[in-house]
Amino acid sequence: MSYQRLAHGPFLRVWAAFVLAQVGGSTGLVALLWLANARGGGAGAVGLLTAALTLPAVASGVYAGVVLDRIPKALAIAVDNLGRAIIYAVIAVLAAMPVFPLAAITVLVAVGSALSPLSSAGVFALVPDVLRPGQTLGAANAAINAVWQVATLVGPGIGGVLVARFGAPLPLGLQAVLYLAAFALMLRMPRQQSATTVRTAPLAGARLLMRTPALRAVVLLTLAYWLAYAPLEVALPGFVSQDLRLGAAAYGLLWMMNAIGALVGSVLAGLMHALPRLGYWLAANYLLWGVVVLGLAASGGFPAAAAAMAAGGLVYAPYPLWTNTYLQQSVGKDVLGRAFGAYVAVTGMGIPLGALIASAASPTLSPQSILAVSGVACFALTALALAVPSMRHLPTLSLGAMRDEPTEAGG
Repeated sequence: MSYQRLAHGPFLRVWAAFVLAQVGGSTGLVALLWLANARGGGAGAVGLLTAALTLPAVASGVYAGVVLDRIPKALAIAVDNLGRAIIYAVIAVLAAMPVFPLAAITVLVAVGSALSPLSSAGVFALVPDVLRPGQTLGAANAAINAVWQVATLVGPGIGGVLVARFGAPLPLGLQAVLYLAAFALMLRMPRQQSATTVRTAPLAGARLLMRTPALRAVVLLTLAYWLAYAPLEVALPGFVSQDLRLGAAAYGLLWMMNAIGALVGSVLAGLMHALPRLGYWLAANYLLWGVVVLGLAASGGFPAAAAAMAAGGLVYAPYPLWTNTYLQQSVGKDVLGRAFGAYVAVTGMGIPLGALIASAASPTLSPQSILAVSGVACFALTALALAVPSMRHLPTLSLGAMRDEPTEAGG
């Protein structure tokens, strides 16, 4: 599988815009969550903002899928980036106020979250349309997947240093500027027609995912995975400040270590041509992530915590590559936007729900205990995945094939 072939054609512009948006998002996220922890009320405020970052996308995802199937997908992604550029410019101004306006910032974050499925679902619905001969879905999805790692590698380090030196408004303003640059790139994309002019129902994608046993298993287990993962994001700022007794720069560096591991994992996974018995690979991913989170909880200093975060990135990175490619190869073009919109909406419930649960538990459980519970939950998820027949019978995933017609979703 060659990444070099992706350096030509419209895919490169999509990839570059996604890099800018994700780097901006991860830079501002560090500033926002650290500010909430320090000035907004600790883990409770962090949990509230984490929910606001994700929960509205659950409600809007299905309808974002309708938009993606009815207008040029590149234009929809451009609209999302412009909207969030404006929103985070306002948040940067509010963050500079002497009194932290948690309510106002939470509302703005929620509006940005509602726009986000236009990009998070749109990019994977758009990829099959912009690939040229010789460019494969596996390589393209690995390159897109690596964007999150690149963003997490660059953004948190920048965000942590900028917060420590200049305060939160500067990285939040930088986030707005990078969204604006991504908007400019996507606005110049060729106006490709949407995949279909057939007026299928808004819930057609969700119905397809829920009525097909193999797709349903992947969607619901991914939802559970995000639910088990979310406490890490809520607990980590407190774990760094209370257990490791370190500051914002160390918090950003931990996410950078996670990104380094994830970038390596993404690149290696993208070099694979096929993945036999996909369900067992997904179950193994849940198991190994649980081991990593327990290792993080047991770490007694920054070096051990950094090693655990790097291992976590290496373990987790292939998961979205595998599941997104599987979805692209299992769903027809006429409902691909709706399918990804529904996928984002359903699986997206995991992080806000997990964040709210962890936030509610934070007065009675230490950050270290919350991490331990998260790890144990992943062990339970592994057992559940292996008990589901449709997961055990998932077919071989072809990462080296061009996307054409949908394949059988089940084995």
